[in-house]
Amino acid sequence: MPINDAQKILAKVSIPARPEVLIQVTDAFKKSEPDFNLIAQLISKDMSLSAAILQVVNSPFFGMQTKISSVQQAIALLGFKKILMLVRTISVRNVCKNAAKLAEFWDAANEIAYICDEVANRINHPDRDDAFSMGLFHACGIPILMEHFPDYATFYALAYTDPQTLSELEKDHYGLDHAQISGQLCRQWFLSPDIIIAVENHHRPFASLCKKFPAHQSKLTMIAILKAAIGIHYELNKISRKDTSVETDWAADYKAVLAFLGISETDFLLFQDTLIDKMNELT
Repeated sequence: MPINDAQKILAKVSIPARPEVLIQVTDAFKKSEPDFNLIAQLISKDMSLSAAILQVVNSPFFGMQTKISSVQQAIALLGFKKILMLVRTISVRNVCKNAAKLAEFWDAANEIAYICDEVANRINHPDRDDAFSMGLFHACGIPILMEHFPDYATFYALAYTDPQTLSELEKDHYGLDHAQISGQLCRQWFLSPDIIIAVENHHRPFASLCKKFPAHQSKLTMIAILKAAIGIHYELNKISRKDTSVETDWAADYKAVLAFLGISETDFLLFQDTLIDKMNELT
């Protein structure tokens, strides 16, 4: 399908507006000296938001030694940037009507975000928080597509039984894919340019992306982190959950991605096995 036709379809898909609480919290964070108490109050006023933040913060992946019982504690321990990231992520879930039907999807997004953070740490990336955010948002277009297209829930359930990738199937069936929708939401919700580019392009062949963004190492690094994280997550599902689906993007891309990241295949497999063992212990 021509790019212009895909853009026309994209323009018809309703991207949820940022909730008022997210706008207020974001504005408070932008101040030269953010007011700790004001941010805590803004979040605490929204019961569903504050409860969700505490639930996420107390999950095994954050590794807290003691239970966090207040938003103030969460901010003090995690810092402003990570809390803003959580507010954004939970806000996406809250504005999606089908969020409750996608519990496994959100769990997978949390796991991929955690893996992104670990990959970023492995390569000494300077902003692990952005890598974590990218993992959380990389597939947020899926619940939006589910709201826009009445048959998408059925389509999504069947997609992983097909040898084509989900992205390819979406383009064939709807004229665009969830990566485009995810990128559009990231853009309208003011995430960083590197996250937007990574989210929009993570299903495209990595070698072609290296040619497309030759002077943008930071963008390519984010894409490589996300691709590696998704590949590891598929391996986690295969080993721990007996999921037989194949991540064909990663199968085609892994050599180019690892070469770009400067990781040998042997070192990556050791890292992957160690990380999967760690995640199985957490869950």
